[in-house]
Amino acid sequence: MTTLPRESDLRKKIPITTGFLDYFPLAVAYAAMISYLGNEKHNPGEPLHWSRDKSADHADCIGRHMLDRDYDDNGVLEAGQAFWRAGAQLQLMLERAQASGVDIWAPIRVSDPAKTLRAEKMWAGESASGPVGAHTDDQSPGRYAYPASAVTGLTEEILSSGGRGQNRR
Repeated sequence: MTTLPRESDLRKKIPITTGFLDYFPLAVAYAAMISYLGNEKHNPGEPLHWSRDKSADHADCIGRHMLDRDYDDNGVLEAGQAFWRAGAQLQLMLERAQASGVDIWAPIRVSDPAKTLRAEKMWAGESASGPVGAHTDDQSPGRYAYPASAVTGLTEEILSSGGRGQNRR
């Protein structure tokens, strides 16, 4: 799985430091601390790692953390835990999309905003007639796999609009 697009012009449209780390340096550091605390809780004595199988209900956890919006019983900000969970949920969604052949970088490949909107609707599992695809292996409502027809259609749109197709599968 490729983390970033291979094309240098596209990589420049993903400003990791100036577009994210510089915006939220305390939040990123706080989320890293939450990773450490979570590892101590769920994997005591083990090197830091994400035990993906120990908790996968990220959306519900985010909601619970946002209801409190204060400190938990251990003195940790609930918003920090929601931030970590949102990162976990996004990471898993992106990994599933890539595994299904979806070009997650399509929005920066497409110059026409209308085509970008269509790409975003595919992300949400929507089409003109509503949700597309089937539930993923965790069978959580609202989480959709991406059908090959959606991926093929998006790839054709990107190529017909002059976008580069080097990352196609």
